[in-house]
Amino acid sequence: MNSLASTLLFLSLGQASDGDLPPERPTTLQPPPVIDSAEANEQPRQFRIGDSPREAFPASPAFPAERFAAPKPPTRRQPPAASRRRSVVLTDRTDPVVPVQAKGAIDLANQILSEAVRSIELHGDATPLVSALGLADSTTRSRILKSYWSLSVAIGRYAFAEHEALYLQKLRRPQARTEDAMLQAHAARASARRSQARLNAIHWQERLSELLPNREAGLPVPADMPFVGVYRTQIENLYGRDQAPRRLQEIDRALPHELDIISRRAESIAAFERLVTELSEAYETGAASLGQVLQATEELSEERTKFLDVVLSYNENIADYSLSVVGANAPVTTLLSTLIHAETAARPALLADARVRPASAEAPDRAGEAPTPARETPNTFLRVEPAFSPGSQSILRP
Repeated sequence: MNSLASTLLFLSLGQASDGDLPPERPTTLQPPPVIDSAEANEQPRQFRIGDSPREAFPASPAFPAERFAAPKPPTRRQPPAASRRRSVVLTDRTDPVVPVQAKGAIDLANQILSEAVRSIELHGDATPLVSALGLADSTTRSRILKSYWSLSVAIGRYAFAEHEALYLQKLRRPQARTEDAMLQAHAARASARRSQARLNAIHWQERLSELLPNREAGLPVPADMPFVGVYRTQIENLYGRDQAPRRLQEIDRALPHELDIISRRAESIAAFERLVTELSEAYETGAASLGQVLQATEELSEERTKFLDVVLSYNENIADYSLSVVGANAPVTTLLSTLIHAETAARPALLADARVRPASAEAPDRAGEAPTPARETPNTFLRVEPAFSPGSQSILRP
């Protein structure tokens, strides 16, 4: 066994879990309900893309900060006298100096992301990541990966913008001229954001299409979701303490904190969704002002934007790390298995049902074929089906 195979075997064994077994059969893909402009005539109720309350949000806040273990302060130690590389080590990697993630918050983040990316209809052909990378040469894999995730996030922005624009259209128009002008101004801005978000999504479709080998096909629509979960780099096992390239060390240090930000942004989104819902109901009865509703809606929009920003950064960093570790010329299945790891490994299959989250990796058939980063995965957070046409193969599994 060569050096690369040994490294991949070690990572695979280190990341494996008791549930790493392939599913018994592929399943079918069903189209989801898509936001319909006809819904604008209804009165606004729950302010979220789905109609039912979030299962993971029983009270405000959804997940209190106490659920997270506070990171310990960095410790300093003096290295052996013979070492001249640096005088101090700022963080002792044996101590838990990174945020400890609450699984419920990660589930909530996946729920919010999925409801956004998979609740809006965008014309194009469903393109699984394995297909996008399968025929690409080593020089374009990095650009394909980043364009793929950028398109996914752009679709999420479009869905959020569509939802916010329709929601403002549903609000009862006030009697006062100044308040009515205020509502119309906010509604016009939301409509402009929606148009801009749709254009940005189409732009990333064009960018990704230019990188794919089969350019004669229709514009691509990602069939796989950006990854949100714990990613274990195994950097010390791969390179030894402080021996990894500087860029990989930066990614290793950043990933846990980015995931912590994703989780906390998700909590903030859920809290603001509830706030907007409560204020909207109070506004209908005269117990809250229009200005309060509009301010809360705008703050929610900002939180959603920041949430998607860090999701994109997280996946771009994972892509950089994976390409550096396995090499740009590695088999596509090996590369994909280092990008995202699911609780159950699978071969290419169709999306099972509304309880299944797609993952952008094909797990190895044999131990040692590829490293498999760990993931905290929800089982029931996805309540909408993908908006893509059925019949396309993808690496989608629970």
